[in-house]
Order: sequence, then C-alpha cells, then structure tokens
Amino acid sequence: MNKKNLSVVLAGAMLATTVAPVLAETTVSKEYTTEELALLAKEIEAKMNEEKISKYDVFTNDTTGKFVSNDVKTLMGKAESVYGIKVVGEDGKDKTLTKIDASVSNAVTTYESKVTDNVTYSIADVKEILDESNISKLAGCTIQLVKLSTTNFKGQVIPGTEIKKVEGTEENYEPRADFIVADSADADGKALKNSVGIGADVNAATTASNGYVASVVGVGKKYDITTGNENDSVTAATSNDYFKEVKLTTKVPTNVADPSNNPVEIYLDSTKKKLDFTLPLDSKGNLLDAKKAVGTNTFAGFETKSEWKASKLVEEAPANVASYKINAVSNDENTYKASDLYDGVVLTAKGTELAAELANAKANTSDGTDSKALVKISAFNDTDASLYKFYIYYYKNEDLANADTTLNGTGAYKTITVYSSNKDEMSSLYGMLSNTGSYEVGIVGGANRYETAVNVSKAQGIKAFEKASAGNIVLVNGLSLVDGLAAAPLAAEKSAPVLLSKADSLPESTKAYIKDELLSKKSTKAEKKQVTVHLVGGNSVLSNNLVSELEDMGLTVVRYGGANREATSLKVAEALKANGNNAFVVGGNGEADAMAISAVAASTKTPIIVSNVNGLSKNALTYINENLAKGDITVVGGESVVSKAEEEAINESLTLNKASRIAGANRFETNAKIIEKYYKSLGTDETNSATNNKGVKAIIVAKDGQSNKGDLVDALAAANFAAANNAPIVLATNSLNAVQKNALLKVDKTEGTDSAVVNSLEKAVQVGEGVERSVLEAVAGLFGLSNK
Repeated sequence: MNKKNLSVVLAGAMLATTVAPVLAETTVSKEYTTEELALLAKEIEAKMNEEKISKYDVFTNDTTGKFVSNDVKTLMGKAESVYGIKVVGEDGKDKTLTKIDASVSNAVTTYESKVTDNVTYSIADVKEILDESNISKLAGCTIQLVKLSTTNFKGQVIPGTEIKKVEGTEENYEPRADFIVADSADADGKALKNSVGIGADVNAATTASNGYVASVVGVGKKYDITTGNENDSVTAATSNDYFKEVKLTTKVPTNVADPSNNPVEIYLDSTKKKLDFTLPLDSKGNLLDAKKAVGTNTFAGFETKSEWKASKLVEEAPANVASYKINAVSNDENTYKASDLYDGVVLTAKGTELAAELANAKANTSDGTDSKALVKISAFNDTDASLYKFYIYYYKNEDLANADTTLNGTGAYKTITVYSSNKDEMSSLYGMLSNTGSYEVGIVGGANRYETAVNVSKAQGIKAFEKASAGNIVLVNGLSLVDGLAAAPLAAEKSAPVLLSKADSLPESTKAYIKDELLSKKSTKAEKKQVTVHLVGGNSVLSNNLVSELEDMGLTVVRYGGANREATSLKVAEALKANGNNAFVVGGNGEADAMAISAVAASTKTPIIVSNVNGLSKNALTYINENLAKGDITVVGGESVVSKAEEEAINESLTLNKASRIAGANRFETNAKIIEKYYKSLGTDETNSATNNKGVKAIIVAKDGQSNKGDLVDALAAANFAAANNAPIVLATNSLNAVQKNALLKVDKTEGTDSAVVNSLEKAVQVGEGVERSVLEAVAGLFGLSNK
C-alpha cells in the first residue's frame, strides 16, 4: 500500500431524509489496541466479504432509473459490501480523519462519502482508515460497524427497497403483414452484425425477401410465416400472422462488451412476450451478468420486458451491528490488557511474574530502597476516564534507576504498559503489583515447564548472585522426572532455585534467566566461577554437552548422578548427610508420593532416597545402615510402591528406631496424610505456647500427574517455593479430593509469640498451567482468600 496516497475524511452532517441512517446506541463488542489495527481491519474485512453489493452493469449503468434510483446507483458504483464502518470520536461525535499527500504539494485527497458523510462501504477504504499511520487519530475512537438495508433481486443484493415489476406493463409482439426478423443474412441464414437491434421488428419493404428467419432453431431453413412450419417454397413474407411455436435458443450474445449491439441470434418467445435482453437468467431464476460469457447449461432465458419500480434507499439504512473500541497504547510488544494479568479473581501467570520481578528488584538493591530498584512501577493514572494506564520500567543499573525520579521511564531499556477502560479492575491490579506481591490468589507458571520453573524461582524470591559471594543453581532434566526426585532438599541446602533443562542444552528461558538475572551482578570470569550448577542426574539425562555449555558460560559444574534413579538419590543423600540421620524413602514408581513430600524434605533438608523399580538394592540398604542407622526413616507411599519386605529390610538396617510409613489408598489420600502429619495445627494452647511459631503461609497447588507422570515436574520446581512459605503441596488436576479438603482445614494458620498470634496464611498459589480453575478457587475458598 502506498501510504502517501491515503486520505481519509469521515465527517460532516448526515444526508437528510431518505438516506439518513438511524443508529442504535453504540455497544462495544470488542476492544483493540492501536497496534492491533491490522487485526481489526482483517476482522471487519472478513465481515464485509460475507455479503457483497451487486456490481452488475445493468444496475450501475442504468440511466433510466429502470431498476435503481440515482442514490442507489451512486452507492452501488462505489461500495463493495452491505457492511460499512463509521468512526466515532471519544466525545461521541463523528471523527474527521485526514491525510496529506506530501508528494503533491500537500494536497488533500479525501474518501468520498458512501450513503452518508461518515460511513464507507468500501473494503479498500476500511483498510486505509485502519492503517497504522492513523494510530494517533484513531486512539480512543470507536469503529462502528453498520449494515445497509437491502433487497434481493433475482439473486442479487441491491441496497434499499424492493425492485418490483409494475403489473400490466409487459410488452407483447404485435402481428404485422411485413414482419421479418432479419433484413440480411449470411450463407447459413444467420443475421449479420448490426442488421437489427435486439428485439426489434424489421419492415420487409426495406430488405431482401428470402424468408430466412435467423432467430429460430434450424437456422438457414425457410419458414412459413403463416404456420410457423418449415417450407422451402417460401419466397417472401405474405402473412399478417406472427410466428407461432418459435423456440428459444440457448446461446448468449458473444460480444460481452455490448451484447445489444451484436445480435448473432435473436430471441423470441412463443408466449408473444417481448424479452429484456439486459436480464439473462439461469434455470433458478437468478440473474446472470450480461457482460460475462456463460455456458449454455447456465443460461436459461430472459426476463420479459416490463416497467419496474426502482429500489430506493430507506431511512433505516444503515443499522448498527457492532462496534470496536480502539484503546490508545504504545506500539510495543510489552503491552498488556489488565485482564491479561488479572481476570477479576486470579492473578495470572504473567501477573505473578511481574509482581515477583517488582518485589525482587527492591530486595536486590544495594541499600534496600525503592529508588535504586531496577524494576519500578509508575504512578497509576486514575483520572483519564478514556483509558487507565500504568507502566513498569526496567533499568540496566541502579544509577539510571535512581536518576529517574519522575518515573517516566527515562533510561529504561524496557517498558511494560498495562491498560484498561475498567477503573476498578486497574485499581485492584495496581494494588497487587505495587505492594510487593500482595496478591492472595494467583498462578505461577509459564508457556512450558521450563518457563514455569523460572517463574517459580522469581516467586520464591531468589536474588541475583552478589559479586563477592557464591551462588548455586540446581538443574534437573525437565523430561526425566525420576532422576530429579531427590533434588528438592539439595536445592534447599544450597539456597538454590530448581531449574529445568533439556538433556543436551539449556532451554532459552532457563539460559536467559541465569545470564540476565541470576548472573546480572557478576561481570568477571572469577565472579561467574563462584556460581556452581548442581546437576542431579547421570550423563544419560544431563549430557556432557550441557556441561560444556554451562562451563562456556563461566560456571562451575558439579554432578550428582549414578547409573539409575536410586544411585542418583544416594549421591544427593551423601551431600546432605551432615544435616542429620533422617531420610524419606519413596518407591521407584512413587513419583507422586515423592512430590507430595518434597516440600517437607526441602524444609527440613532431609534426603529422599528413591528405590529402584524392583525395590531397594543392597547398596541402598548398606547406605542406610552405615549413615542412617540411628535416625528416623519414613516410607512414603503404600505397599504397592514400597513393599512390606522392603520396609522390613530397612528396619534390619536400623539400630535405634523402626521405620514409619505414611500412606493412603491412593496418591490423594497419601497427600492428605502428609498434610495432616507435617502441617496440622497442634491446637490453640500448644500453638500459643511456642515462642515463635511458624504457621503455614501459603497453599501450593500442582498437577497430580495421574494421567501423565511428567506433569508432576511442576511440583518438583515448586518444592523450595513451598518450603519457603511453610506450605503444603496439594496434588490436584481436575478436582479437590474430600480427604485433601479435610486435611487442609486442619493446617496451622497461626504465627507469632504467646502474646501476638496472627493468621499466617496469605496465599493460595497454583504452580503451572493445566489445573482446573475450580481447584484453585476451592482451595482459596477454604481459607477465605480473595484478590477482590
């Protein structure tokens, strides 16, 4: 499109009387942003293509007004669709849009009005009006879709009133003594070009007298005008009668440019009715375009000659169909509707991510003040009723952030724009984001499991690694859950996030988070070398190619891996043995049980020993005997995942205590029993007797993995997040089990000292997408948590 030649004027008063549109009150059916104009144009174009106005020459070139009135003819000559648009400004008045063509001395070329001075029914006009160059003029406007009042005339869409045949006006052929159809013919008896006009009667006195009739079936034959039968002896027209039983041919004139000027054959009707050769019809009575050649199977005849009552535009055209609000926002990919971040009940994954980034930025400053935070939120403009906005600014260093005291984004390398026309919605969202992540119900997630793990780390509050101190990252294979089951307590021990990787390389989101956020304060090789990446899993799940990639980033790599899941878990247990003599034992197929206990293991830094599929090996039992004989061993899961024989073998390796078991009839009951054992309130008296009781601060919901074990990976990523909030992990995908609800109602929700006990429970958080909305709402409902 040549934008220099675009001009738009949609303004002025409506045409009066018969063409004035009556528009219903505008109802906004959809909102678009200024950078979404191309999408809006496409949507409207698709609608306009649904029903086109007829463009047949018989209507647009009709100078007699036989079929359409002048106002209809003008409209049909310029419009394409029965649908059109008008532009309404923020003040409710018609919007005037103009474009200057700089190439021709600033001349202004305008779009001609269609029907009214502020409506266009041209698809080309719509594309140009909704062009990106009009962003500043369309901001805040409403595009109103309208529809013409139309009639259907022989299959054609005609604007305005019905085209009716005037009764009693059909024309007949009159009997004549000198009636001959063609005044000259070729050797085959066909009428020569321009010998007659279509439908004309020709006086025999001016022509030859061969009696040939060019217009009937059997061209080249002589016919008796009296009888209408073939008669080779006929030499002249001698009858006062008209042709009888003359048959129609099925050939359309071949000169499509002007069929009336080139009659190869002339069409008569045995009913004596004259025919209108501008109205060729198909077998269904639908109009054919006389200017286009059609096959003999399509053409079926002509409409009879008559007078017609022409179509006229009516007062009701156009009628309001729908309207689209164009919100004024910057042309930036980092632009979000408020509903993208907060749906009125739940803070979405993107919403919680922004909340975490704002909170972490403040925590990461050198002096703990907002002024130097690298991520800042602007003031909320709650006075502009047309569109409410606020901005989030991202800076590269504290000096730039500190210098931007006006919060206008000066020096920011990225700006996120949040907007809405709903003031209450924006006010609630702004409060949640500006108050260091004060939401009560939210989703921490991402487009995939890797992004989810990154956003869990942000929500957990993992800080950027300081220049002068070490940093740790725990990395597990995102597609090989069993090797990562033991990772949660290791990550807690190392104060590290649990991030997910592919076998041979870092996913883009994971690598970007490590480089741009965790390592943001480390600029030298020596500083980066202080960061250790702990790989949980053998070479088959986290390859040496991955190790090379991490080392090329300047990081130190340590592997905890063995030949199988059990061997890997023992390597992790060895690293944790200084924390005590306790351990959890889960079955090789007990991934759900491991995820249910993972937050407890992380909170207490207790290793999780994962048995082989066929049970605990001698190496595992030996490890228990040599390192955990005087400790407490808890088996997690029923006998179908950790058998009675395995439990007895564990007991033989212990010298002080017997192993205990936490198990239910299924993963949900086991999950509930874990919640009851480790998060249950001890009662008012016992709770208040604690000097500094730490109550449950959040409830974490993650997919249960019942239909797909791999879904449990979100719970693995959430373990440390849950531990930091003394939060149980609830495994549920489609619904919340009754035993889980009962266990949750018993959790300890108090914290403080003997004299100041308060409710500790602050949040219900879903980790990862894919959980039924009703689950998170049910959990929040149990504790009266709400963002409203």
